[in-house]
This record gives sequence, structure tokens and C-alpha cells, in this order.
Amino acid sequence: MRLPPRHSRWCLGLFLQACWLVAPLWAASPGAEGNTNLLVWQGKTMGSFYTAKIVAPVITLRQQREVRIAVDQCLAEVNRQMSHYQTNSELSAFNRWGTDQPFRVSPGFARVTRYALELGRRTGGLVDVTLAPLINLWGFGQRGEIITPPTEAEVQTARQQFGYRWLEVTTNGMLRKHLPGLQLNLSAVAAGHAADQVADLLRSLGHTNFFLDITGEMVLSGHNPSGQPWRIGIQQPDPDLPQGQAHAAIVALTDRALATSGNYRKFFQDAAGNTYSHILNPRTGRPVTHRLASVTVLADTCLEADGLSTALFVMGPEEGLKWIETQPRSAAFFIIRNPQGGLERVASRRFPAWIDPAVPAK
Repeated sequence: MRLPPRHSRWCLGLFLQACWLVAPLWAASPGAEGNTNLLVWQGKTMGSFYTAKIVAPVITLRQQREVRIAVDQCLAEVNRQMSHYQTNSELSAFNRWGTDQPFRVSPGFARVTRYALELGRRTGGLVDVTLAPLINLWGFGQRGEIITPPTEAEVQTARQQFGYRWLEVTTNGMLRKHLPGLQLNLSAVAAGHAADQVADLLRSLGHTNFFLDITGEMVLSGHNPSGQPWRIGIQQPDPDLPQGQAHAAIVALTDRALATSGNYRKFFQDAAGNTYSHILNPRTGRPVTHRLASVTVLADTCLEADGLSTALFVMGPEEGLKWIETQPRSAAFFIIRNPQGGLERVASRRFPAWIDPAVPAK
């Protein structure tokens, strides 16, 4: 059954990560020499939107067209490989693959899957890219939206149909399933990979100062039009507030990636008013139920930030805060609902180094 409009979830097409929980905060202005140009455009990808901003000396109209076409082609290629909505994607073909014989995929697809499996091992299975049966069962995949949660028997049946340990990336970059019917869903990592791919493309074209937002996963390189680090606002987790109206923190970033996971934008409610988040716990087969409202992760690559934000959200605030401290190149910012209905902000030890003190959160 389709959800009533007031409970409609945000459709991200390829990916299930919560997005638009962060936003850029700056006004375009000329650089010190007065010759800085800013190229800004927005496009559609993965059932949602992307935004690109490039700061550079004069960019000709021809160069503008070329870079936009190249970015769209790059994103289309990620979809061709990893979309679980496109029936002709490599991922969809692998999901239909009915044997345990190796299945050939593109190098990028193999690399993302290998990283996801390693993250699954590091987190004790809390990131599991074989969750497709469970995601579909809860109405956040190909089954479509629901208003009645699945039964316990249905959940237990789905739990027998996934497990990252049943998936292998061979030494020559092929995928092999060791459980009949095993299916992939790369929601937890592929958007971040897409952002990294576009960032690499822009660098190959000679651009070093840019902002990328691919369905909510961000890469910040160099400086903004004012010659300063890119300033990004982390939104207060309130579904009734328009995007950008209130910020829990503001960070100033250069040459970093950022991703946020939250449960207040994508969910459904049953007839009794119970709310079910789109972020599922592989250990229980059910949506997470702890007090964490959102978690933002800073990392060297967007693939890492994307995967880690999912992992930390499933862990919850206590376990997640301890775990992220073991990752020397990453940091996290947790927004937690307290029993009184308010919000608490907790940062990992390394995160405050990026908080912008010039503009207080509101």
C-alpha cells in the first residue's frame, strides 16, 4: 500500500541514506584580485539531485558545457553499475545471477563492494550490503512504501536471506555469492563513491576549488569564492523545519568529505502511530530504535564518510562514540534526543577542530 502524502518518504532512487541534512553556508563574492568566477549548477541523479560549485579563473561557456556533460556522464556510469532500480544495471544483473559462479563487474563496483565488506567486518556486520530482502520487506526498496510493518515471521524469513559473509570479491575483482538468491543493495556506500568519482573527475580537469553535494554526500576541495574554507551547516533534526533554517553546528572544511545519516526525514507510521525509520539494524532485522537523531561524519573520502555514518547510526550514540574514536582519520558529530524531548550535541574528540567558531549555531 502507498503511504498517505503526509508520510511520504524522501525518494533517493538508488540510495537510502538520509540527505539534505547539511547545507553550504556562504555568499558568492569576488576574490582578492576581483577575477574569481563561480560556476554553479544543479542536476538530477539517483532519483534525487546533485549540486556542483566550482571556483576558478574565467571559465568559458564551452568549458562550462564540457564539465557539466562530463559530470553527468560520470554519475550515469555509477548508476549503470550500482543502481538497484535500473533493471539493466550491473547490480541488478548480479542480483538475478542464479549460481555461485563468479560474476564480472566494473572495477569501481568491485572496489566499492570490497570496501563495504571490509567495513562490515570492522563493525561486526552493522553495515551489510546484502540487506536487500530486509530493505524491501520494510518498504524502503523495490517493494515500495508500506503502512503496515512486517510480521515477526516475515522478518525472520528475510534474515535467512542475507549476510555479508556470503558475498565474496575475488582476487581478480569478480563477485561471487555463496548463498542462493543473495542480493546486493549498496545504499550505505555508493552515493559517497559517486561523490568521490566526480571529485576525481574535476581534479583531472584542473579544478581544485569546488563543492560537491551528491544526494547529500559532500566533498569539499580547496576554498570557497571568498578564499576561505567551505562552511557547511549541520541541520537541527526537525522534520518540520525547512532545510537550512536552524543549524546544530557549522563546520569549515577544506579537502575533506562529509556525510550525514538521520532518521527524521525517511520513515513511515503505522495505524497506531508507531514510527519506523529507514535505517535497519542487521542484528535485529528491524529499524533502529535508539535516541540518536542524526550523525555527521568527516573523513578523507566520501565513500568512507558515507559508510561510517550508516555504521554509527546503527550503533547508536554510546557505542558509536566509542567506536569512532578508534578511527584515526575520521570524526563524528552526534545529535541525540533526550528523554525530556530536547536535543543533545556530542562530538568525538577530533571533530571540534573543524567547527567554525565565527558563526554560532542557532
